[in-house]
Amino acid sequence: VDHLNISRELNRNPVFQVWLVLQNASTEEGELKFNDIEVSPAFSSHPVARFDLSIAVFEREEGITVGFEYSTDLFEEETIKRFAVHFEELVKASLKDPAYPVQTLPLLTAPEKEQLLIEWNDTKADYPENKTIVQLFEEQVEKTPDNIAVVYEDQNLSYKELNERANQLAHYLRSLGVGADTLVAIAVERSLEMIIGLLGILKAGGAYVPLDPEHPQERLQFMLEDTAAPLILTDTKAVDKLPVTFARLICLDEEWETIKDLPSFNLPSITLPHHLAYVIYTSGSTGKPKGVLISQRSFLNHMLWMKAKHVFSDSDKVLQRTTYTFDASVWELFMPVISGSQLVLCPAEMVKDPESLLTYIKKSRASILQLVPSIFKAMLNNAKLKNLQRVTKVFLGGEPLLKEQVQIFASNLNHKIINLYGPTEASIDVTSYSYNPEDSGVSVPIGRPISNTQMYILDQNQSPVPIGVSGEIYIGGVG
Repeated sequence: VDHLNISRELNRNPVFQVWLVLQNASTEEGELKFNDIEVSPAFSSHPVARFDLSIAVFEREEGITVGFEYSTDLFEEETIKRFAVHFEELVKASLKDPAYPVQTLPLLTAPEKEQLLIEWNDTKADYPENKTIVQLFEEQVEKTPDNIAVVYEDQNLSYKELNERANQLAHYLRSLGVGADTLVAIAVERSLEMIIGLLGILKAGGAYVPLDPEHPQERLQFMLEDTAAPLILTDTKAVDKLPVTFARLICLDEEWETIKDLPSFNLPSITLPHHLAYVIYTSGSTGKPKGVLISQRSFLNHMLWMKAKHVFSDSDKVLQRTTYTFDASVWELFMPVISGSQLVLCPAEMVKDPESLLTYIKKSRASILQLVPSIFKAMLNNAKLKNLQRVTKVFLGGEPLLKEQVQIFASNLNHKIINLYGPTEASIDVTSYSYNPEDSGVSVPIGRPISNTQMYILDQNQSPVPIGVSGEIYIGGVG
């Protein structure tokens, strides 16, 4: 070798090329011989990857060398490093037991397993497991009895008034046999009676089953038969929309003359953490609707996590727009009244119309709201977007959230934006993520598990998948 010339080409990626200028080489029988030089295969970088991802394998006396070549448009260096580590684990496992089924061979290293199973699921948080949402509400009543608790159009109730009316209804329900785990259906229009009814059922010890009077008769009939609810709280506007049933109908607006004469003091609690709080039915898009039974413990854990994580104060006005037959409504309804905030019930005709909704948000002076991304997107193109100036927090969930949508919103208004995720079966939300403008990617992540909740991404064999690999979500814990 006469000399070694190393040149560095400044392309999109730094690339090193080595040129060997050979002299004194000889040939014997057509083979090129290098004097005192050993030649072996080597890996090199190229300005452009020949394939999206390719693996080169060289056999040597001391073993096998493996190299990865990849397109930097598709893969990051950290991803390829993980691929290499997982490939090594796969090879080790297959050599250890060559007869082991390939699809069950492990990919994860011990530190990765620790991270995925233990570190990222270390969500333990203390909370008063022996309490209920009703008790938290009653404690708040003691603190702020004269503050406005709930508003609907031009009507409102103070904390003291809301508590007394819910107590009167609870006494009435107790007299009709409602106790722990009794399922009580409720089918009312949006009104003050809606929140009185929900609290009254819980105070009596029962679990509420929300019915939307606008839903098809077949669905309502199925839910009533499936739960065998002995009682239905309703009103004169909704009663004619209900199917024929053996359940006793309690028309709140007609029977209130009787109910208002009952005691207004708090009832002794008969509710324990394992008792039911509510039953909400899934849409039934994959078959028959399923009634999901949520315990007081699960309900309480979520509410106390949310209260601590996202901070609700007595100066907040929380807009309640989600229909109460969806579990996303649960925190909208109860978080305000256990936090000293004001619950603002959005009129039904404004719930789904972005322009009307923007008008009402300004009129009500709401500071906290929850939206599905599709409604959120429709709002972004509306001239009334400035009506959200008083809003401090926007919770989004129920659909994938694109980063470009949030960026438009964030550039116009300085709000905290939180993405929530959770199936009905898992007590409202199980993950939370606060949007960060510096985030990469097309969509906003669903975040990390909430308090006392575990999340695992598993393959078809229920083994944890490596970071960046698709799998199914498994949820565990108090929720």
